[in-house]
Formats: sequence, structure tokens, C-alpha cells
Amino acid sequence: MDAARTSDPVRSRRDHVTWNPGAGVAPLRRFRVANPVNAASAEPPKVRLPLPTGLEIREATPADRPAIIELCRASLGWGDDPRFEQLFSWKHDENAFGPSYMWVATDGDRIVGLRAFMRWEFVRGGEVLRAVRAVDTATHPEYQGKGLFTAMTMHGLDVIEADGIDFVFNTPNDKSRPGYLKMGWQEVGKLPVAIRVAGPGGALRMARSRVASSHWPSEVDLGVPVNEVLSDLVPAADVTDDPAAIRTNVSSAFYQWRYGAAFLGYRVVPTDGGHIVVRVRQRGDAEELVMLDMPGLTLSAADRVARRLLRPHGLDHALRIGRSDLRQGFLPAPGGPVVAWRSVCSDVMPPLADWRIGMGDVELF
Repeated sequence: MDAARTSDPVRSRRDHVTWNPGAGVAPLRRFRVANPVNAASAEPPKVRLPLPTGLEIREATPADRPAIIELCRASLGWGDDPRFEQLFSWKHDENAFGPSYMWVATDGDRIVGLRAFMRWEFVRGGEVLRAVRAVDTATHPEYQGKGLFTAMTMHGLDVIEADGIDFVFNTPNDKSRPGYLKMGWQEVGKLPVAIRVAGPGGALRMARSRVASSHWPSEVDLGVPVNEVLSDLVPAADVTDDPAAIRTNVSSAFYQWRYGAAFLGYRVVPTDGGHIVVRVRQRGDAEELVMLDMPGLTLSAADRVARRLLRPHGLDHALRIGRSDLRQGFLPAPGGPVVAWRSVCSDVMPPLADWRIGMGDVELF
């Protein structure tokens, strides 16, 4: 909840990137270091700010949920749309990797802040890496500028360290990234984004749509629900056969959770040898096809399928994370999410080249 609305009674932020296309686990082994400077800073700085008198940070409880939802509703302009509360529960309660770590800051009986870390798992070779994704944080405007965001985040880091979490990752935007860097985060690097437009009309509408995408999906008769092909979804093979590569620890349970919620509008397009998980959303005047996951397919094979989906379904462009593919018309796009990483129980950051992640791993909620 990062993009605060100054006209709202409560400010809230979610660590995210707004990208406009027109513009009990084995310990983590040491990774190769992306930048020699990182090797000298294995121990992150310990930022500690005293809490204002009377404020406390504690673990969130089920009884806190109504107040948390109201905080989010006021800050983000949710109105009465029930899907937002459904989204919060899906993200923090139903996650296949387990419920989120969540803390609140209180002033007496009043909840004045929220910090949440969403659980995530990666695999590297045969090793499971326990991670969290730094996502939702909110601070009441009366308590802004008092170090509450930093205090809640550092408190959370202490808790997850005691729980054996290996590292934190997220994709903070340009405004929030400096604050994370002060707390010991490091930049892994910018993920490449590629885009394909569906002819001159699609290019024109895309150029006019330099705005954030719609929160909710467009209704398109495309593909099938994930439940119909769940047993057929298999993890994508690592074609590089690189033992240092890390990727999300996918399973049937993960696919069911991640893409099975009907209100989020994910669809699966079966094709020879694999599947593409997509979502259609509106961005300004343009209808955008987002390629989130492609289990069983190479990037080039997925691009060929996506290219054929655009015009028949009235879509203006397709985008995905990954290198450009000029043969299929996927060109490099400006911008892209910057992955940030923070040591917890592991102390060496994996370089960008070792991350096998796509839009489904970093999509913003």
C-alpha cells in the first residue's frame, strides 16, 4: 500500500513499482556476489529509532482485522467494494507458503500503523530458501515522520531472523527505495521487461495510456480457469542447468493459490508442451495482456502463443518480464521493476543473473 493519497484521512503505502509501457530448512549456501561492494557489507546496518512515548509494536491478531481493513479502506479509497478485503485475505491468510507475518503499532487501544511481510519460498538446486516479501505498510498521518515505518520494519526483521528466514525481497519504487537502503536493503538490479504491440492501433492506444493499470481484470473469453488444468501444470525447466539459479518453489498448491482466485481473473492458455498464465487488464485506453507464468515453455515458445492471442481478442499489447525477442516482435520496454534484497539469516546477495523470476513472482497486489 505504497501510493499514498494526500487527500485521504489516512496515508498508506505499498512497496511497488508503477510501470507505464508507453514510457526447517537447510541453511542457505553462499551465492556469487553481484557487486564486490556487497561482499564487504554482509552485515546490514542496524537502524534503530526510539518509539515515541506511549507507542507499542506487537503482533497483529484476528481481532485487529476490522481496524486494519478500515485503515486500508480509508487510505486507498476502497469504498464498499468487497473485493479489496477479499484480496487482503487472499494475500495474507490463504498464501500457499503460510500466513503473513504482520505487526501493528498501537497508541493505547488505537491501531496507528501496520507492517506485513508475505511469506515466499525459492529453490536453488535441491535447497529450499525461506524468504518473505516486504509488502504492506501503513502509518496514520498523525504519526508520520516519527520513525514508525522504520521501527516496525526493523522489529519485523528481528522476528523473522529468530524464525530462520533467509532473506527479504521486494520491488520498491524510487520514492520508497532510499528508505529501504538505509535499513540494509541492497539493489539486486532491474528486471528487463519486453512488450509486443498489436499493430498501429495498439501502439497508438498504448502511447496514450501512460497511466497505472486497472486494479481489477477485464472480462475476456480467453483460456481456461487454472482449476481445469491444475494437474497438468509443471515447473518450467531450467534450460541453463545452472545450480546457482533460484526460482519460486512452485507446486500444485502454489498454482491453486496464486492463480486460482476467480475474482483476480487469471486464465491459463494450454499449448503444445506447456501453458501460459495470463491476465487481461485495462491501462488507460489500452487492453493489456500480462504474461505471468509459462510452466513447461521456453520464453520464445510462449511469445509465439501470446502474439497470436492479441488481435483475435481485441488486445492492444502483451508484456512480460524477460529479454526481448525480436523474431516474435517483443521489444525492450522502458523501465521495469527493481528487485531489492535484504539479508536476514543468509549474508550474500544472489546476482540478478541467478534470479529466474517472472511477472507472477513480482506482480503487485
